[in-house]
Amino acid sequence: MLTIDALNVSYGETRIINDLSLNCSDDEILAVLGRNGMGKTTLLRAIAGVLESDSGTITFDGEDVTDSPPHERARRGITLIPQGREIFPDLTVDENLQMGTYAATGRTPLDRERVYEYFPILEERLEQKGGTLSGGQQQMLAIGRGLVTNPELILLDEPSEGIQPSIVKQIGEILPEIHRKEDVPVVIVEQNIELVSSVADRGYIIENGRIVEEGDIRRLQDEGLIQKHIGI
Repeated sequence: MLTIDALNVSYGETRIINDLSLNCSDDEILAVLGRNGMGKTTLLRAIAGVLESDSGTITFDGEDVTDSPPHERARRGITLIPQGREIFPDLTVDENLQMGTYAATGRTPLDRERVYEYFPILEERLEQKGGTLSGGQQQMLAIGRGLVTNPELILLDEPSEGIQPSIVKQIGEILPEIHRKEDVPVVIVEQNIELVSSVADRGYIIENGRIVEEGDIRRLQDEGLIQKHIGI
């Protein structure tokens, strides 16, 4: 579903992603792990087309999308759920979800009733402004807005950030269900090893924009690897 080959991405004169290669099949949840500042978010933004690559290729569903603009990638089904959620705080929950339908141009948006099956609290808060929701509820709304686009690939950036443990656990239970029922692969960027261990099949560890470890998620749970590449 997604293949990245020798990707390089920079911010100005600073190279952030260095000759990075990875792949995600259509039947897995893939984790990208690493400390802050190692290039994880930059990688997702490059896949979504928000950042241009210096060189290398990004292939999605068999087609080279390296030079495609972000709106075209969104229409192809690549959905980025960004770090910090970035919901519309002055719009209601219902209006936020409605915004997600606009990215489904060329595809049929997912019925919002399906979103409510995963996140019943959103149906209860339809007329509430997004900015008044708790952090966990905002994260659910961000994921729900992404689901409404009827994605072919979900890019999920740090969903546990700033969220209480009980909600993180709930999201960890829902993500595999979404993956299975909607038949959609997920690339999740995270530092929360417990969350990743509960949802991912396979993973990569990134350091200074390079892949330093990869493999089955059970292997990446090794305490030595965690302390070396992820622990603070």
